[in-house]
This record gives sequence, C-alpha cells and structure tokens, in this order.
Amino acid sequence: MKRAFAILSAAALFVATQAHADVNVATQDLDGDGKVTFEEFLESHNAGITRNQEFIDRHKPVFDGADTNKDGYVDTSESQGSGGKTKSGESKKKF
Repeated sequence: MKRAFAILSAAALFVATQAHADVNVATQDLDGDGKVTFEEFLESHNAGITRNQEFIDRHKPVFDGADTNKDGYVDTSESQGSGGKTKSGESKKKF
C-alpha cells in the first residue's frame, strides 16, 4: 500500500513538473489577452488531433498544474519563460 502511494505521488509530481513546460503564454495565448485559458490550451495543439473526452482528461491535470494560483488561466507569471516575474512585474527571486 505504501509503495502504491509513493508511485502515485511521484506520478503527480511528474505531471505538475511537466505542466510548466507544456503551457506557454507566448505560443498558446490565441486571443492575445496575455493569458491562456484551458480552451486555448486545448485548441493550441496540432490540427487533426481529435479533442475527445480522453484528450481533455489527459490535458486537464497538465493545465491545472501550470495554473499555480488556481484562477482558471495561466499567465506569464505562471508560464515557463516568464523571467521569474509576478503579475505585478516584481521578481519572484529575493537576492
């Protein structure tokens, strides 16, 4: 039982870690408002991919992992490559 929990925990961590590599405001913000909604995230994938329930279910945890403040969208403060800036424009890093 403990091993199964450890495996599931590691899988969840992997998904959360991968999320930042998979949601990118620069390329997936389809309407240019500076943030990526889940719908934009799905639509930004290659044409020809069937966006069925399985596709949605597979991508929802990735998007949710990237939406670190849980406001329903990913903006540059959450997306990889934001330069460590927060929504206010201040650096997240304290030197």
